[in-house]
Amino acid sequence: MAQVGDFHRRAQIVCAALVLNVAAGIGQADAEDAVTFETAQVAVVLPASTAKPAKSPKGKVIYLTFDDGPTTKYTKRVLDLLDEYDAKATFFQVGENATAHPELARSVVERGHALGNHTWSHRDMRKLKPKKLNGQIARTSAALFGITGRPVTCLRPPFGAMNARVRRAIRHQTLDLKLWDIDPRDWKKPGSAAIAHRVVSRADPGDVSLMHDGGGNRSQSVKALERILRSLSKQHYDFKTLPGC
Repeated sequence: MAQVGDFHRRAQIVCAALVLNVAAGIGQADAEDAVTFETAQVAVVLPASTAKPAKSPKGKVIYLTFDDGPTTKYTKRVLDLLDEYDAKATFFQVGENATAHPELARSVVERGHALGNHTWSHRDMRKLKPKKLNGQIARTSAALFGITGRPVTCLRPPFGAMNARVRRAIRHQTLDLKLWDIDPRDWKKPGSAAIAHRVVSRADPGDVSLMHDGGGNRSQSVKALERILRSLSKQHYDFKTLPGC
């Protein structure tokens, strides 16, 4: 009987140790669950799970994304280039721009691309009070749904600017947060060759590339896109819409 008692005591010690290890692991996971995301304008803490979609099991896929549109001067040119290469992309549109150019927002969907929420007026969401923050998101989702008849399911925050309160607001409106892996900084207008090189040289299967079809002069971005599509097509990449959008 003494041996049985010893066995039970040893089992209790092992179970206690396992509980402590699990608790420690949970604490470590909480600490490691965020990565620092930096741009030229902001340094933001983002949950690691939002940084990249799952890689495709069926070959080489890259996800092209375009922010800040739609605009009459650039969005149609981007769409035409994508059609030439049978490429699909995801457009994170500013609500007031989509409302001003509803035909372009509809064209994105009609041509087989995905739309995402990029807030109503491209504000830094961290600096907004709760009512205005929620309004920036909800008003844009409602506008895009009214224009296209398709619910919006994903959001990219302007500048990638995030904190816990912004993440809660996004989750509350049942939207998926979508960021990027490759930022060629096309908004700085370094030249179309430089933009294209930054995307092509850094591309890996499953990566998300950030570019812009609005928010300023995007002629370099459009020229770069043609180079990107040509080069990555030769490398047998497929261009698809972001999962969850």
